[in-house]
Amino acid sequence: MKKIIFTTIIIFSTIILFAQYKGHFNYAYSRPVNNINLSILGDASLFSVNYERLFLNISNSFFCTAGVGLGANPKFSLFGPAYLFLSIPHHITANLGNKKHFFEFGVGGTYINKNPDLDYINYLIAGFRVQPLESNDFYFRIYGCTSISDIKSGNISIIPFGLSFGISF
Repeated sequence: MKKIIFTTIIIFSTIILFAQYKGHFNYAYSRPVNNINLSILGDASLFSVNYERLFLNISNSFFCTAGVGLGANPKFSLFGPAYLFLSIPHHITANLGNKKHFFEFGVGGTYINKNPDLDYINYLIAGFRVQPLESNDFYFRIYGCTSISDIKSGNISIIPFGLSFGISF
């Protein structure tokens, strides 16, 4: 639980600090800095609804993101009852590319509520992202996740790839 609180504080303090900065590069390289999306698979969740914020928008070819969401992860059992665990995925990524198309790499984690076998998963992220240049435009992301945690449970689904799509504003 301490890891989750610490990670959440770091993510939100980073977002708040960089959101207040009004340096020269925020005006020269403006693009929408907020994303709301639906993620399917990936992030140790079957699905999740996420908020993501861009920061360090240094040029048209580099920016960083931090995101957090709420999702669900089912417990699979052949002979017992099925459960749906609440998951809280979060990540920080760097993005390198040109105009709207970017290669994404970073780290993330997911807290899985009330799962007796596994409550937190850390993972590395690599993927491809389409980040629009204008507000109220389509956002798309396809990515892979490789766990760096010691996973001891086979009763929840951890899919190594995911798809996100939503709107940027």
